[in-house]
Amino acid sequence: MENTLRSERKATEPSRIVFNRDRCKGCSYCVYFCAKEVLEMSEETNQKGYLLPKVADESKCSGCRLCEAICPDFALRVISANADEEE
Repeated sequence: MENTLRSERKATEPSRIVFNRDRCKGCSYCVYFCAKEVLEMSEETNQKGYLLPKVADESKCSGCRLCEAICPDFALRVISANADEEE
């Protein structure tokens, strides 16, 4: 029963996306491959002059972590809404 409750909570609470601005090279893979359209490219640049992605609508994030997996520079992390409860 406990795992069922965790699944329901995860489905209703969005995950948080954290960017490492210095590592990002603006390839936009995270934006392109997000099925929920959580991310978009911004006009903001990092120290190297690359355009950075930004969170457009965090409430749509399902926590699938595809953006994290697809990033060639490991420039973002997805933090689950219930990360403090995970073992």
